[in-house]
Amino acid sequence: MTGLMITLCIIAFILLIKAKVILILHDDEMTLKLRICGIPITILPKKEKKVDLDYYSKEAMEKRRLAEIKKAKKKQEKKEKKKKAKEDKANKQKAKIEKLKKEGKYKEPKPKEKDETALTLADNINAGASALGKFFYQFGKRLRVDVTRIVITVATGDAANTAIMYGAVVSAVNVLLELLQRITNIDGLKDAEIDVKCDYLSEKTTADIHVALSLRVWHLFDFIIAAIKAFFKKRKIIKTAKIKLAARKHKAAEIIRAKRRAAAKRSNARS
Repeated sequence: MTGLMITLCIIAFILLIKAKVILILHDDEMTLKLRICGIPITILPKKEKKVDLDYYSKEAMEKRRLAEIKKAKKKQEKKEKKKKAKEDKANKQKAKIEKLKKEGKYKEPKPKEKDETALTLADNINAGASALGKFFYQFGKRLRVDVTRIVITVATGDAANTAIMYGAVVSAVNVLLELLQRITNIDGLKDAEIDVKCDYLSEKTTADIHVALSLRVWHLFDFIIAAIKAFFKKRKIIKTAKIKLAARKHKAAEIIRAKRRAAAKRSNARS
């Protein structure tokens, strides 16, 4: 009982963990951090890897070359073995058919009837699109966006181009913020520093952005379950529609056959 309680507590703790992604863009430098339980993990910029000189030594390079040759040879042997097994199987099947034909026991296989109610790849893609839509809808509802600062200084080196770009950037920022307000839980807009400025003297556009995205782990499981439900629900709807359509076609075909039989009877009666 104690073990079960500990396990449940651990699962509850994991599900309640809050993951936070922090995006900081300052001029040409971008910083992307993941914070879980207050522990920061830097994703960008990546740490520079130390150059291992031994990796480029003559012995190491020769060793890697021999390993690649051995790997390629093994792959080729496996491919040839698979091809030979396939050919042997085909030859055995052919010999069996020839033997049955000589004995007069061979029967031509009947062509498989097309199942009109079977779900096609297009149907599965349609159901998948429905599941993705549900996932992102739920994701947007639960995602929390904290905006601290969005400051963009527009500059191109040409006054006319700067004015045009300034208008485009202002419109883009307004549309983005309105979209975030509609599809997510966005906080901090009242206290956030949001500004788009023009600089007719500079030649390069700069940005100073600080945005954080946060989400609890259990919400992610909720999204996945909702998406799976939406996928199978859509599949069921498509399958039901196909069954009904096949039934209508079958009924129409039966009516046509009945009419033909009645017409044939009348023709025989007259003759």
